[in-house]
Amino acid sequence: MNLINIIAASLLAVSATLAFSGNRFIREREIAAGRVTDRIAVRGQKGTTYKIVATFTDKAGRSNVYESSFSSSSPGYKIGDPIRICYKAEDPSDCGVYSFGYRFGPAWIILSIAAALALGGWGFRNGQAVMDSIYLSQTERMELR
Repeated sequence: MNLINIIAASLLAVSATLAFSGNRFIREREIAAGRVTDRIAVRGQKGTTYKIVATFTDKAGRSNVYESSFSSSSPGYKIGDPIRICYKAEDPSDCGVYSFGYRFGPAWIILSIAAALALGGWGFRNGQAVMDSIYLSQTERMELR
């Protein structure tokens, strides 16, 4: 197994672990509709990023607040936007955004990189033979051997 395949396989394992974690996060929680109430500006050396704040109502009818643990230059939500929140029924403060990007985005990006490496490795190993079969006649291919 060459280095590219080892890296691709390692990234695939990381991607699967992240996807499993995202799946478990959702399955262990209730899902509630909420609304974005604020975007907190975080000023740093690389500019301003934003944390989102949202309110949601749990199944017991209590109002709860979600605040993202990280900030982003493009938080994906504006104040007033609807949002879905996953929360633990016994502890609604243990919550997070219910969206593909938040739960599976990193796994998807890493999976895409692993696939590109694997496909690129295959292409460089087999590309010449494929190219020859398309562009060279049978006689020309025989002459190269």
